[in-house]
Amino acid sequence: MQRYTVEGTHWALHTTGLHDALSVAGEAAAVSPADVTLHSRELSEWTEFFASPTFEDAAELAQNGWPEGRREMAERFDTLQIAQTAEDTGAYSWETEGSFFDLGQLLSGEPEHWLHEEREPRRRVWQITVNVAASNKVTQATIMNRGAAVLALVDALQGAGDIVELHVVASARDWSKSIGRNILTTIPLGVTPLDMGTAAYALAHPSMLRRIILGCMEYASPGKVKSAYGKPCDPEGPEYRDDLGAGKIYLGALTSKDQHFPTPEAAAGWLNAKVSAINAL
Repeated sequence: MQRYTVEGTHWALHTTGLHDALSVAGEAAAVSPADVTLHSRELSEWTEFFASPTFEDAAELAQNGWPEGRREMAERFDTLQIAQTAEDTGAYSWETEGSFFDLGQLLSGEPEHWLHEEREPRRRVWQITVNVAASNKVTQATIMNRGAAVLALVDALQGAGDIVELHVVASARDWSKSIGRNILTTIPLGVTPLDMGTAAYALAHPSMLRRIILGCMEYASPGKVKSAYGKPCDPEGPEYRDDLGAGKIYLGALTSKDQHFPTPEAAAGWLNAKVSAINAL
């Protein structure tokens, strides 16, 4: 496990996976000053905000996955089809019909005088990165709608035989312009075949950010995270940009102004547009 790195005012915590992130978040209390409130473990009455009454409840879901949520997310959208693609193998076979014929074979009376170009399915590799950082006014419904849409996209890509590499990140910058501190947490979720119960929790459950990742931030910056944890932002780097041609899909931090996921209908619109763009490649 690689602990956090600091470059100037930029803090980065790179974990090896969700269980590792949970372990880091679990250490926050041990490294934080006694007089600092850890919001990842407080405010149990804010059930609409956290979607889990305690840190321990969130930790159990992170540890064991969220199969109920996986089933609920799968029911939100119709089954989608990603067009399968094929590529040339450079090999040809003799057939009774094909792309072009061989004159010598034809004149010799061979019925299989057509050359057929052999092709095989092409397994594309997709890197999907979801920034789960969200402002405090973003609702449970918006977080879950987006998570369901991403899960449906992953299902469709894997169903087409493609390989998906899934990552969760959370990035926030300090509200204080004088400090300008940025905190980035990265959590790889694995490669096809993915554990979709774990993915459902990481992508669609509000406590992933508001319990687990806030705990990681408390660990990475002990005593320096106060009442507000920063403004959600998109980190720098080519991996944090949408580039379908390069096999990269990125979903940025959520704010209260988001127009893509506040309703299931809006999320379906985003999902269908993304599938159409992929099928057009």
